[in-house]
Amino acid sequence: MTSLLDQFMIEGRALVQEASDALLSLGQGGDDRTELGVIFRAFHTLKGSSGLFDARPMTRLLHEAEELLARTDEQTEIVGPALVDLLLTCLDQVAGWLDDLERDGVLPASADLAADTLIRQIGGQQDKTDDAAPALAVDRCLELITPAERQAALSLHRALPDSAIHLISYRPLPGCFFNGDDPLRLFRDLSGLAALHIDTDDAGPLDNLDPFTCTLSFTALVVGDDGWRDIFRLCGDQVRSAVLPASALATGGGQDAIAAILAEQALMLTVADAPPAGLAGRIAAAATVAANIMTHEGRDADKAMIIKAGRDALALNDAAPLLQALNSLGSGRDALPAPSSPAPAASMPRLLRVSEDRVDRLVRLSGELGLIQNHLGWLTRERGEDRELHQLGTSLERLTRELRAAVLSISMMPVGDVFQRFPRLVRDLSIRLGKPARLVMEGARTEAEKAVVELLPEPLLHLVRNALDHGIEVAATRKAAGKPETATITLRAFQQGGRLLVEVTDDGGGIDTAAIRRRAVARGLLSAAEAAALSETDALQLVFAPGLSTASTLSDLSGRGVGMDAVRAAVDKAGGGVTLRSTPGAGTTITLSLPLTLSSLRLLVVEVAGLRLGLPMDMVLETVRLPRGHINRMRGRDIFTWRDRVVPLVSLAGLLDLEAPPPAPEARVLLVEINGSPVGVEVDGLGERMDAVLRPMDGILAGLSAYLGTVLLGDGTVLLVIDLKGIVR
Repeated sequence: MTSLLDQFMIEGRALVQEASDALLSLGQGGDDRTELGVIFRAFHTLKGSSGLFDARPMTRLLHEAEELLARTDEQTEIVGPALVDLLLTCLDQVAGWLDDLERDGVLPASADLAADTLIRQIGGQQDKTDDAAPALAVDRCLELITPAERQAALSLHRALPDSAIHLISYRPLPGCFFNGDDPLRLFRDLSGLAALHIDTDDAGPLDNLDPFTCTLSFTALVVGDDGWRDIFRLCGDQVRSAVLPASALATGGGQDAIAAILAEQALMLTVADAPPAGLAGRIAAAATVAANIMTHEGRDADKAMIIKAGRDALALNDAAPLLQALNSLGSGRDALPAPSSPAPAASMPRLLRVSEDRVDRLVRLSGELGLIQNHLGWLTRERGEDRELHQLGTSLERLTRELRAAVLSISMMPVGDVFQRFPRLVRDLSIRLGKPARLVMEGARTEAEKAVVELLPEPLLHLVRNALDHGIEVAATRKAAGKPETATITLRAFQQGGRLLVEVTDDGGGIDTAAIRRRAVARGLLSAAEAAALSETDALQLVFAPGLSTASTLSDLSGRGVGMDAVRAAVDKAGGGVTLRSTPGAGTTITLSLPLTLSSLRLLVVEVAGLRLGLPMDMVLETVRLPRGHINRMRGRDIFTWRDRVVPLVSLAGLLDLEAPPPAPEARVLLVEINGSPVGVEVDGLGERMDAVLRPMDGILAGLSAYLGTVLLGDGTVLLVIDLKGIVR
């Protein structure tokens, strides 16, 4: 793949996502005009870029979609669900073609057929658009056109048969120069240009002027056919236009428009090659038009003057009296308000695209440097009398820590990159299920390491689908319960305690724990007595059991009992946890807790049966010394009381099938959180805390659920890092 095609893949997918997000935002309470501009620019840029490659079907489809969008300009009320669906389908097809281009370098043989099918659908939508198109408001633009310019346009209009007067408003993008646009040159190429006004935003002091940012806006009158559109075809999203017949120039045009129509009537009276026999008719017509304008404006005295001047001109068979009256009325021009200028666009941050391979290599190198720093730290401790070596080790440790933090910040990405795929899913599924629902996203800028963020799509997909399919009630049930008919699903991300937390909340009917108990018994997971003895919290945890579902019926979306089990398995694999809260009739919240990074961990070294092992610090809630007399037995398990809670106690040596030493008078216990509940883990001793780059288990060791990976210590020994979630049940 060439570098140019590689760049197109990156930008193309970003534009497809940008346009999809804007389409889904239409009608959601935002500025639809802004969203339409984003959509048009995305389609326009995709079309232009696709022309550089062997992708003619893509270019044809994007061109037709762009034309459809151009017809919807200033017509946001007709952008309904049908049009949004069609444009989203086009974007889906373009996304598929981008994958084909990346894989094969060319589009598949079926591309032309697929493009033709969608183009026919676009053609049908264009017919609806044409029928519904409202007129463009022209008041503000006409205020800029002087009577003389109107007169020139009307003269050119009469001289060109079958021509029309086009009012054009063109506001270039601030960065248009970098797109190769020359706004003024576009008007130089126009034929039939009768008037051109150029305005500029208030750029502030001259010292702050950026010569590379366009702050101009253009208003023009063009007489002719639609050929002017070809001149502006590459910046159509920045152009507004309206056709103004001569008889309608006064519509909403203020004093300038009135002066222009009066000037047109005066011009009609002074045509040099007009036959003398028609003078009386021209005088009567001009007087009638001018009198009607004065009636519309409520200027009765001026109307009377026009009528008298018209009668005098007819009596003398000379247009001079009426001309004098028309010129006197057209010469008075009120001061026009200065057009307001929008605030200059904020400058965009400068971004540098770097391939993932380079970032991954940088992470690996920082890890290697960390190993050297660990080794130097070990040497420093071995040679405690070498003060210079100690200072060098301290400096290297500080720099290594700063470097590792900087490298990890580069590999961070916002969870919004995952969130952005769900508005489309919620929209499509809510339509399919007949359950109106909206998606609210919060904390999309929250960042975590790329490897962590890439773990989120599958768990969130299961959770969102479950919420829609059998968490949200149908509209009639919600209405009867006093709820809004449109349900709300919230995706929320935030950082807490050095971890990434992602919540999926719905305002549905909640989880029926009684039904969960019955299904657990029916599937043989529990006895009836065991199910009845479960607390509400423990009963909720049954939804994560393999094969158990809260759905009342089996569908292609859910009901097989694998979704929640898959969610917990994926999160546990990353060293995270899942908690669930549900209130009957009010809804459910499921929280995913994940480490911010998988490549670098803060570890606590513990001693167990003469071995040193590592535990992730973010799992440890507290360390306590527990007298043996405070440990009791219940149902065959050791327990103790911690902050008024009964907590189970397990031995790490026993979990790993190691021979534990004789028990000490006091047990050293780590309070850890497993699946939202505290558990005490007994160890023989506590060691140092350290930042380390984790190496995954390779080969035949890769399947061991008890270990997250390994860390190479400064003395050359390998530290095994324990996955407590994989061994504590």
